[in-house]
Amino acid sequence: MLVSLALGPDGGGDELRPLLLLIFHLMDKIKRLRLSKEVPIMIRPRWDAYWLEGILCCLLAAYALAYAVGRAKNTSIATNFLKLHKPLLDDNFTLVGETGLDVVAASDERGWRREAEHCFTMWCSGRLCCEGMLLTLKLIKRQDLVHVLLGVVRPTPDTLLVRVELGKDDSDPFVLCVAQKKIATRLAKEMQDLSVFCPERRAGDKHGLPTALSVLSETAEATAGVLDARVCAALAQYHQHVQYIHISDRYSGPKQME
Repeated sequence: MLVSLALGPDGGGDELRPLLLLIFHLMDKIKRLRLSKEVPIMIRPRWDAYWLEGILCCLLAAYALAYAVGRAKNTSIATNFLKLHKPLLDDNFTLVGETGLDVVAASDERGWRREAEHCFTMWCSGRLCCEGMLLTLKLIKRQDLVHVLLGVVRPTPDTLLVRVELGKDDSDPFVLCVAQKKIATRLAKEMQDLSVFCPERRAGDKHGLPTALSVLSETAEATAGVLDARVCAALAQYHQHVQYIHISDRYSGPKQME
């Protein structure tokens, strides 16, 4: 330890002696000084100083709880679908469902393949004049707390996309689409085959369908052949649950951005 004393230009003579005595006194005091080695303990912690950490912990806990509950809910919806409709699929296809580690099934059998916590796919094959059918179950992102909160403002429904691959030589080529009016307008602008081969959009009531539907068709003969009495009756009863039906031999997906 170092003890220093700096004197001004006038420090000398009679003033020096008491200052030196002061240094000697300080030296004796410092040698006898013993500081406590213990760190003082705060008896009453101030929990209000950790309010930000508390909020973050609550948000993390809420997000984790929403993830667990939402994931279980989506899994339950996919499982209930199999319980209700798998017998019908088994009657129409030889092979139904997927196998593997990420499979969601009602029991120890084939079922959905989990692509994400809200998306499930299932492939069906083994039917005459049909190469296969792909079912895609797109559910609400119930495992995402942010998406659930946004869904209160702008709700989105659970959807089932059915894509059937028919044989190339099993039918004549044509393009046809039956969809809700707003969806038909969007598809006509976005889908390559509809924008090229179906430039005209007709009201559904002209084909015996509800007015909420629109029809885009390449030929009138194909429209009359597909929209028979049975199809029109089913669409009239369940049209509010159908977003669109798209039939095409020239399907190439959405338009490519230039």
